Amino acid sequence: MKKIFNCSLFSILLFILLGMFSTVVFANNLDGEDISNRLICYDVATGTEECYDLDEIQPQFYNEIVGCEAQEATELVEDHKLSEQELADIKEADKNTMERDGIDSELLDEGIEPYASGNRFLVPNANLKEFPYYTVAKLMYSGQNKVNGNTLNYTATGFALGKKLCATAAHCIFDGAGNIVTNFKAYYRYNGVKGTYSCIGQNPEKFIYYEAYKEGISSGGELIGDINYDIAFVVWSKSIVSKTGCLGATSDVKVNDTVNTLGYPGDLKSGLRLYRATGTVSSVSDLRLSYVGFSTAGGQSGSPLYNDAYFAFGVHTHSGPSGRRIDYGVLSWLQSNGYI
Repeated sequence: MKKIFNCSLFSILLFILLGMFSTVVFANNLDGEDISNRLICYDVATGTEECYDLDEIQPQFYNEIVGCEAQEATELVEDHKLSEQELADIKEADKNTMERDGIDSELLDEGIEPYASGNRFLVPNANLKEFPYYTVAKLMYSGQNKVNGNTLNYTATGFALGKKLCATAAHCIFDGAGNIVTNFKAYYRYNGVKGTYSCIGQNPEKFIYYEAYKEGISSGGELIGDINYDIAFVVWSKSIVSKTGCLGATSDVKVNDTVNTLGYPGDLKSGLRLYRATGTVSSVSDLRLSYVGFSTAGGQSGSPLYNDAYFAFGVHTHSGPSGRRIDYGVLSWLQSNGYI
């Protein structure tokens, strides 16, 4: 697709404008330009952004397009043991995430499950070596906390997609101040009780997201994210799909379709274990979808939403529960640019 311009100058101008006004500034309105169909590729090494216009791709949201096939791992590796410090860091990040999302940390410290399981079922450790469970990762990353200004670790869920991608929610790659998070890691086949994982994704090369997600900055300096664009893709510096496998991807989803999900909910086992759930798609719009049949909690953001043929059609983002579709435009762009 056509690269339209380098966004560094735009980012500088936005920063200046934000410093001049205490009210909310919406990026969409700075020059009246419609940025709803624009992708940003953030290069980690250079700290630069490039913008790609998807307007060449007509938003055929209900087309039945398959972007990539599901793939099983070709070299299933044995579990690796986390160091005591690594495990402590992840558990602390779980605690930070749950406190941010309003779950009592004292309950987590005591190992109590504060909410009902909500039709979410624990994936036994023996099953973690089976497809599609090993395609899902526990994410950990560092970002600024807007309450106290400290840099803290947080957790979420992501999943392998295509050759080099980890798909997740956009709000999992930005901190409270609107900065790209740092120290981003994905622990595939993570089991926090045993302190093990199979493969780690780290040192991202790029972060891909919709520019329209960064809707604005509040008067308190906090990022306002647009849930309609709450989807992101992390590009690893090298392919690890032989060890992680990957889900397929499709833009085809309809009301009453079956929806499956896998993730690390913080209200169950304190985010230490992988849980599965199955429900029904209850509504579908151009960009969003909602579903019934199971509940969700903090830590599950970024979980895959996939059908019984293991094709992901969305990413879980919010309670309700609801998620962001993998739409025709972004799927076509990822495919044509060799990411899937």
